[in-house]
Amino acid sequence: MVRGIWRAALLSTCITALTGLAMADDLPRRGVLGVKLSAADGGVKVEEVLNPDLGEVKPGDLLVTVDGKAVTNPGQVIAALGRHKADETIPLGLKRDGAAMDVHAKLMPAAMPALDGKPFELGEVKLPSGIRVRTEYLPPASADLSRDGKAPVLMMVQGIPCITNDTFSTTISPIGNLYRMLNAAGFGIYLVEKPGIGDSEGEDCQTGGFNIEVEAFRTAALELAKRPGVDPTRLFAAGISMGAIQVPLIAKDAGFKGVVTWGGAVMPWYDYMIATFRRRMVLQNQPAAEVEPMLRVWRKIFAAAFVDKLSRDEIAAKMPDDLKAFEDSAGSLEAIGGRSLKFGRECDEANIAAGWQAYEGELLNLHGEFDWVSEEYDDRLASFIVNANRPGHATFEIVPGLDHTMTAHATLADSFPNLMKGAKSDLFEKRAATWLIEKAKL
Repeated sequence: MVRGIWRAALLSTCITALTGLAMADDLPRRGVLGVKLSAADGGVKVEEVLNPDLGEVKPGDLLVTVDGKAVTNPGQVIAALGRHKADETIPLGLKRDGAAMDVHAKLMPAAMPALDGKPFELGEVKLPSGIRVRTEYLPPASADLSRDGKAPVLMMVQGIPCITNDTFSTTISPIGNLYRMLNAAGFGIYLVEKPGIGDSEGEDCQTGGFNIEVEAFRTAALELAKRPGVDPTRLFAAGISMGAIQVPLIAKDAGFKGVVTWGGAVMPWYDYMIATFRRRMVLQNQPAAEVEPMLRVWRKIFAAAFVDKLSRDEIAAKMPDDLKAFEDSAGSLEAIGGRSLKFGRECDEANIAAGWQAYEGELLNLHGEFDWVSEEYDDRLASFIVNANRPGHATFEIVPGLDHTMTAHATLADSFPNLMKGAKSDLFEKRAATWLIEKAKL
């Protein structure tokens, strides 16, 4: 059960669509197979081949391995492509009519990210650490909010998963709908790829840290303010899930006029994980005789990992039984919460409260009524801190019926087994867009 909760908590946001052609840029475009896929027994079925350089790959083939990694669903195919760039050649393991085949495939450039057929402009920023990360900018569809030829812009600070911005379709997602509403009203939309994912350079996102992501978002925000056609006095941000934890760390430097958050936290990561998982287990009525002893073991392991900064090997040598009990319930300590131990430690050390204290703009702090991934009280603290320092600058609101992924449920109990599977709802994007447009007009 706990492992399932970890996995569900990771899938917390959706970003942009894939349409159109790739454009040339100094930062190489990531490579894709150029096929349409579907889940199938025994592998991943190739439905259509769009890449003329795939050679022997044909519709109806089953992909079994990609670059030596076993695949059973389309998401694993994307993950297996990893850091490969366009024009690289990788090995594929296929099955055709039951017979195994090994072939080599030349990757094609990923398509341009786009919204309703309107392509984002690809760019890049170089971080102080020296690596380059991908940026994507969609100019406003109207001049209704422009002043002297300069438009307000929304910058997205996305959730925790290591998933490229242009993997997901925006056609039905609440985030895509927010982009659509704002863009039509006159906002530019600005996306920043995390280091080590998609086109961006740097250590693989799965093993990389929290601080390098914050560095990327901060650097990109400062560059955004210099972009032609952008009003530097009307920069806004949306922080979703982990993004709601990271956005206050850059908000003052970026000079955001307004920030919208969804499902965030203020307490340190160590405390958040213990508190939120205890709450979830209690709400799910798991046996207290099992939950509390297990969480006491979790505290011992977290203290060793986050406070004493011991490596997994050191913890294994010092408390092998406790580590085994922890990993049996929560998965590998090296991938706690779906990200690296390094990421978790750096997140734990970040002073989120200080970020909100320093922030000088306005905040719309939204929380889903049935969001069991993020704690309402902890999320609400962001508004409390902002208002304590700048009265009236923050608003906290509960959005009725929504879970962490912005789908709707009738009850909290119904939301537990159905995260991401509730009814479609436009409550988040309508409220966020209305607030952002109002603030852009001021």
